[in-house]
Order: sequence, then C-alpha cells, then structure tokens
Amino acid sequence: MKITLGAAALMLALASGLPADGQQPSRDPSPPKVISSHEIEGRFLGYCEGDYLHVGFRPKEGQAKWLFLWDQSPRHIAYFLATRRGEWMRVRYEVTDAYIWEARSRQVIEVLADAATGETSYREWYAREGSSIFGDTAEKFEKLVRSQFVDCSGKSGQP
Repeated sequence: MKITLGAAALMLALASGLPADGQQPSRDPSPPKVISSHEIEGRFLGYCEGDYLHVGFRPKEGQAKWLFLWDQSPRHIAYFLATRRGEWMRVRYEVTDAYIWEARSRQVIEVLADAATGETSYREWYAREGSSIFGDTAEKFEKLVRSQFVDCSGKSGQP
C-alpha cells in the first residue's frame, strides 16, 4: 500500500494531537481560576468519558451531577471513588474558569475537588493507601475504574 506524503503528514498530525496543518494549537498560559466552591451529597454513579473524564453523582432529589475529573482534581481520587460505587458521598466541587484545549477558549466548568463517604475522606484514604499506588496496584485500580464507565449519552446518569 502506497502512502502519499500528504496522507503521511495527516496521520502524523493525528497521532501527535497537532492540527492537520501542523501548527501548534494556541494555549492560554494563564492557570485555571476557581470562581466558587460547592458541596453536594449524592450516590456515586460511575464514570463517563468524552474529551475528558467525568464522574457522576445523584442527589436524593434532582438530576445527576457530572463533574470534570482532570489535572486539578486530587491525585488518585478516581481510584478512591471506584472502590465506593453506589455509596452516598459528600462531594466538593469547584466552579472553575479554565482553558479547554478542544474548544480553544476559556470555559466555566465544574471540577471535582474532594469526596468523602461515611467516616472515610479521600484525604485520609490517600494518606493510608493512595500514595502507594503504582505498578501492578495502579493497573488493578485502572481496570476497576474502566469497569465503572456508564452509558452517559446525554449524561442522564442512568447506568
């Protein structure tokens, strides 16, 4: 199979994440800015993946709340949540003004910042278990997280 120079350049751009014209995407150099912080209580539903990973929670009353899980989120919080699917949680999230590369602009998004269930907070769990996640353990948790992806077309929160 012959590949033309143009096709090779396009494949390279797609593989590298660069636009097809080869230009580096413009990035906003300013860091994300937290506008406000909120807390909710709800049952952990699972994960949804689009351009970013999202986590869902359903309060006793009302619709599911889907939050961004990204660079700002605490390290390994996805693993903490994965071991507690279906449990009631207290969740803190931050309304954040952040640069979204795919939109090539700043957007206001809601980002998961902290979680706790019963007597166990994410921070306590991380101090006890989360800081030692690497290698085989990380692989095990990654599989657990992947097993909890839900069909979130429309982000209805119905697994």
